[in-house]
Amino acid sequence: MIVDIYQSKKQPGKFILVQAGKDITDKGLAITDEDFTQVIPYKSNVVLQPGIIGIDYQKAIDDLAVKNHHIYGSRVVVTVEIEKP
Repeated sequence: MIVDIYQSKKQPGKFILVQAGKDITDKGLAITDEDFTQVIPYKSNVVLQPGIIGIDYQKAIDDLAVKNHHIYGSRVVVTVEIEKP
């Protein structure tokens, strides 16, 4: 399956996959996540395959079949520990 990936302008760590060429503003996609009211194109015509970092391949396939889109995110968590001398 070939997909287009868009990035949320509101939450840059969140992405949405749709079938390549699909209009992201299409009401048929039923995107209810407010973070995707504004998006920017991230990558186009990506071959969806196992091993793409950050994407649960099977969940993406299932979501695309049922909801016509798949939302995923990435985040970096940093923990700082201060030891007392």
